Amino acid sequence: MKLFIARAKAAMPVILKTVWNFLTRRLWLKLLSLLLALILWTYIVSSTPSLTRTKTIENVSVTQSGANVLSAYTLAVSTDVFSVYQNYVDVSVTVPQSQYSQLTARNIRVTPDYTGIRTPGTYDVPLVATSAYGTVSRISPATISVTIENLESRVVSVEPEFWGEDTENYWYGEASATLNPQQINVSGPASIVSQVKSIRALVDVSGRGSIVRKSATAQLLDAEGNVLSNSLLTRSSSTCYVVLEVYPKKALDVSIDTARLRLKEGYQIDSVTFQPGQISVAGSPELLDALDYLPLDVPDFGEISSSFTATLSFSELDEFRYVSAKSVYMSVSVSEKNTNHQYTSVPVILDTSGLKDGLDVINAPLQADVTLSGPYSQIASLDPSALTLRALVSADAPGEVTVPVQVLVNGLPDGRFELDETVLILTVGQLQEAAQ
Repeated sequence: MKLFIARAKAAMPVILKTVWNFLTRRLWLKLLSLLLALILWTYIVSSTPSLTRTKTIENVSVTQSGANVLSAYTLAVSTDVFSVYQNYVDVSVTVPQSQYSQLTARNIRVTPDYTGIRTPGTYDVPLVATSAYGTVSRISPATISVTIENLESRVVSVEPEFWGEDTENYWYGEASATLNPQQINVSGPASIVSQVKSIRALVDVSGRGSIVRKSATAQLLDAEGNVLSNSLLTRSSSTCYVVLEVYPKKALDVSIDTARLRLKEGYQIDSVTFQPGQISVAGSPELLDALDYLPLDVPDFGEISSSFTATLSFSELDEFRYVSAKSVYMSVSVSEKNTNHQYTSVPVILDTSGLKDGLDVINAPLQADVTLSGPYSQIASLDPSALTLRALVSADAPGEVTVPVQVLVNGLPDGRFELDETVLILTVGQLQEAAQ
């Protein structure tokens, strides 16, 4: 034995060299043979459908489909099959060897079979699977639990909701917005349809222009305003086309030309105020750029002699798309003017009760000129012949004295009038001197 092993070791280099020479001699011919063998095998596999293998695809989702057969019996599925049975089913498919590698979960569709269901309730519904390649041989599990309810339909009005608004600078004609459609029919399981309280079309108006035309997604809302995203409901339309007017706004001060108010002579306007003091309008940019104020329709109030209030409307509003107020409340404060008038040769009456005994006025004036101030109507109606001046003379010793003057009307003081500063300079002497 040892001899045999020794001889084998000795012959090994010769054996390896012989094998190597065999493998490397005519190598191209051997490679060509290998290639031809592969091509032949591929042809045999592709041209022989009976050559099959079984492939199991795990975690296949159940498709929400096939429920149309229930609508004929006014029934609907209330179980969200796709959500509940997602990645739920294993499907075995007998597939030709040539298609084995192409078979994936995307090629398999699993749907419930609602055939035979006629009344509401909870059922173990059989599953049906189809494959784009080969033949389905097994489904595990074979059934799923599904709840069936009565089918209900409701017509719900669409309410637009706008976001991205700049209400300070732009006006949005939301009240006149047009919707198409204005109502959407919602149908599905009765318990889910009953949750739908309104439909909202959410419109982005941040892109400004004279007209906004946009298609908005119609969102189903519950009583709390939450969005219902239930796939079990069907709608006559999933979108709503909205047309909305958008125009720039401008705030204009309210004012009038007070010269248009006719005042009775002797009267004046102290103030004119408006409520509101500003009016916001919306229209084309060209129209707004040409305006500094809004024209007011001012009626003829006749000759005004007292304060008053009036409601005034604006004229030429047809070109505006929006006016915050079509009339204003105007308050006009009117007062009588104060005027003055000079009266000449007004009789002077001396009151010498303030003279010390033994003194008297020497060369007293009999008349004087005065200027009176007062309300225009009172000054205008004053009869100059009713005026007298009373000089209040007071002195303790002879000499010149400055005497204040008081105006009397019909012999009595009258507080309606103010006498401009008027004094008389008189000479006071002894009683004997006055007598001379």
